[in-house]
Amino acid sequence: PCPRQSMAATPCTVARVFRHALVAAAVVAALQQVGGAAALADGGATGTAEASAQGDSVARSDKEFPARPWASDVAPIWRRVTVSGQSAGGSMAMQHLFAFSSTVVGAAIAAGSAYGCGALPGGHLPTGKCYWGGMDIKASVEYIHHRSRQGLIDDPANLKSIPVVIFNGKSDWTVFTQVSKEVQQQLSHFIPADKLVTNFETDAAHVWSLDHDFCYCGRCSVFGSGLCCNVNNCAYDLSGDFLRRSYGTLLPRVKARRYFRWIQQDHYLPPGRASWSFARMAPWAIAYVPTGCLASLHGCRVHVDYHGCIADQWPQRLMWVQNLDLNEYGEANNIVILYPQAKGDSRTGTGCWNWGFPKDDTLFDTKMSAQLLTVMNMLDELPRTLELAQELPFGEGPPSSRAPVVVRGRSGNTGSKEAFFA
Repeated sequence: PCPRQSMAATPCTVARVFRHALVAAAVVAALQQVGGAAALADGGATGTAEASAQGDSVARSDKEFPARPWASDVAPIWRRVTVSGQSAGGSMAMQHLFAFSSTVVGAAIAAGSAYGCGALPGGHLPTGKCYWGGMDIKASVEYIHHRSRQGLIDDPANLKSIPVVIFNGKSDWTVFTQVSKEVQQQLSHFIPADKLVTNFETDAAHVWSLDHDFCYCGRCSVFGSGLCCNVNNCAYDLSGDFLRRSYGTLLPRVKARRYFRWIQQDHYLPPGRASWSFARMAPWAIAYVPTGCLASLHGCRVHVDYHGCIADQWPQRLMWVQNLDLNEYGEANNIVILYPQAKGDSRTGTGCWNWGFPKDDTLFDTKMSAQLLTVMNMLDELPRTLELAQELPFGEGPPSSRAPVVVRGRSGNTGSKEAFFA
């Protein structure tokens, strides 16, 4: 990737500037057409005027740092991704799905909330509609169309060809199944019934579902720790189900390589914008690269998985990325698995993604989200991203050394990475 502190006119930096300029023109034109925050009332999504107006103002004034363009019709295969997530990661996967629907080919949402849930009234505690249900689906659909008219998410019409699997267990007392039923209701406005699959019938806790191993279905529903609070054996192969629906023919999973690539995630933070104060990202991301993709990504696919709220401890994060069966399916089918890592904080939740905290990022659920752009930057330059990553055996990491990184602050002044990764 281009060093952000370098202003040399290399082919890499010139390409970035050109891409930024193209999207700047598109975003400004879209916002002028909509008329800024006044469009919210026109769209009918009530209760979000203040946050939306702030986001509109930022989008207009910050056109020098636009979202990255994605030309899906000419993109290489590894830019057409599948996405998944659990809990806060499920909500983040929904935001990825809507913001960049032109480059998503399939998704799995486990105990995540509908798009816009964190932005609309009552989503957070104590009302807790994103935890227990009761979301205004009509308002959420209007919110989606409003974001699209602003040019801040891709056209939701793209979703009509994207298969999505929604999972939630009956013993999940953190995110009730009603929340996932509302995800289904929202997506049904955009995705045909034959591409929208649900499984709300198992006794799973607040976990990812497997079809093997000792963590019985429902374990860790009330209390517990360790692996079984990440996965349950509910005789349902969630990873295989959604990958098969996304890609068609899928070879059975095989033993994965015993190595991960560690990506210095702060290299991919987007330039500073007035719209965000804190990215709340961890310094490292993790990637699994299957044997068939080591020499070249030609013909390889890519999957992005968003973890749920998780302790800021690498052994626990590694437990998540090693036990979902994604790596095993990736090894058999030449799918690179990218595991971006959020840091969160005491207010948003330790290790949580930004699913509804505009004080950190007013455009958190759009193509200009600091977190989503960090992920997209890694994907945009994936061959180089993986080449620069450090490979370590399972159970080890993160690497002991990091290259110095300087990112551009909100006003264009130079600031340290800690200002955004704390």
